[in-house]
Amino acid sequence: MSDIKSSHEFWFVKARDYKGLCETFDALDDEIDKLEAENARLKDAQRWIPVSERMPDDWESVLTIDISKSTQDVVSAFYNPETSLWSTPFSSDLWVTHWMPLPEPPIVYGKVCEE
Repeated sequence: MSDIKSSHEFWFVKARDYKGLCETFDALDDEIDKLEAENARLKDAQRWIPVSERMPDDWESVLTIDISKSTQDVVSAFYNPETSLWSTPFSSDLWVTHWMPLPEPPIVYGKVCEE
């Protein structure tokens, strides 16, 4: 094989490998972008939302930060639009500053846990 042909084949292989690497890096960059967007979406879904920013859907049970004297803790509660109050089955004197959606219930033996 001539030196010219050998050299040509060498650079052809290098160029093909380089193109393949560029395509691989581009695909990896795209995947990183997708994962970063998903990460941002998940972080946003799990953040405490100030009631001054927005309220949950009416009657939807959510986790709340209650600063009233009765609890001063994280409480599962719902907003009652008829009374404009936050309530639990046991109390309606909550002073809620922030809320977030409840997490999905656990799956036990293929069924949603009801306990």
